[in-house]
Amino acid sequence: MDELEWKRPALIGGLIAGILSVIPFIQMLNVCLCLWAWVGGIVAAKLLINRSPRIITSKDGAKVGMYAGLIGCAIVFVISMLIMFWRMDRLLETMIALSANAPEVQSSYAKIQDNPAIKTMLSFVIAFISAIFILGFTVLGGLVGVAMFEKRRGQPPPPQYPPSYPPNYPPNYPPNYPPNYPPQSGGSGGDQGG
Repeated sequence: MDELEWKRPALIGGLIAGILSVIPFIQMLNVCLCLWAWVGGIVAAKLLINRSPRIITSKDGAKVGMYAGLIGCAIVFVISMLIMFWRMDRLLETMIALSANAPEVQSSYAKIQDNPAIKTMLSFVIAFISAIFILGFTVLGGLVGVAMFEKRRGQPPPPQYPPSYPPNYPPNYPPNYPPNYPPQSGGSGGDQGG
């Protein structure tokens, strides 16, 4: 994929997958099998197809989906970890209230709530799992994007320009003939005529 221009498709697909996965309310569509990750991968594959002079294979779609997924994964990981750490106390209070009939569970949640290291670790784990899902589904989106939008299968490759001439042609092809060409008939005896 080194000859392909993959950076812009990967960046745009990754921003779609990452940013839309962390915006409140819009992120709720990620409940449907990481919808924004699929969309990011499909968009990345479509942009790669539009920019490529050659046929894009499924392998290329998976690669651009992976690159887009890494960008989206980083966005989701950082923002989700910060949000999760910020909301952890409220989440633990809800869990304590829901486990009113189980005092052992309540005490476990209370211990977590009092320990910042455990809260940080839980935030990290939850954000990491979310980011891995984004990465995986963006790769699948890249594969789906190639299957949906690459229509050039079975077509001959585009011609090479400029066409290559045989090496024995002079550089000023077609040749420039001298102004008195073709030679006059008659040879060295002068004009023939009567």
